[in-house]
Amino acid sequence: MALISIVHRMDLCLELVDTTTGQGITDARVNFYVDGKLFPMVKKANGNYILINTPRLNRQIKVEVYGYEPTVVDVKYENLDELRPIQLVLLIPKVTDNTFNSLWSIEGELPGITDITAVVPSSAPFSYHSYDRARKMVNVLNPHRLELAGKDYGLIHTDRESFEAVKALELRVQTKLMLSDLLDEEFEISNPIARVVHGRVDENGKYLLRVRASTTEDKSVILCYHVDGKRRYQVLDFTNARELQLERRDE
Repeated sequence: MALISIVHRMDLCLELVDTTTGQGITDARVNFYVDGKLFPMVKKANGNYILINTPRLNRQIKVEVYGYEPTVVDVKYENLDELRPIQLVLLIPKVTDNTFNSLWSIEGELPGITDITAVVPSSAPFSYHSYDRARKMVNVLNPHRLELAGKDYGLIHTDRESFEAVKALELRVQTKLMLSDLLDEEFEISNPIARVVHGRVDENGKYLLRVRASTTEDKSVILCYHVDGKRRYQVLDFTNARELQLERRDE
């Protein structure tokens, strides 16, 4: 009797991630749409949804998840790995009666803005100790051995008015952060290292970013954004507000 071999090919993986926590979204109330019609995907672990044995067509997929702002994913296979076509989908939590006191919003419109990110210094899980330039490795202080989520981190400068964004390849033993590129600047021992929170910007310059509210006295958020190709930083203090906007300024 002849052996039957069944081969499955993963043609797309959407990795749904909460922008404020870096954790995968595992809520069952998830829907995908293409051209206004439900688009079935297979749920896997930790917020991953996949397509198997499907034509690899470039398409726009609308993602709706309960408790999050809907978003549209522009799937372009020329930008994805051929063997593991994984696309990260960053989802921003909605502000509801249940989340009003736990979320801070940065929302508005700024002509020429192309992106926006932020770090919350008071929520930094660990701090800088030293840097091995040859190995692209940052040695970190992580006294509580906290588990870290995501790959984007910001090394906060001493003045706490700006940060250097880095991409981590892996975290070894929670004390060694392997980077994809070299650091541009030098840092001092105990400078905070926080996870970078991503916002979104549309073609009209409307931006939205939310972070988890700090429970400490420090209510500051350091923002990084690009306007007309120029990088800008701004510090917002949420002591007396739940929603603030970027300043309209020229530098």
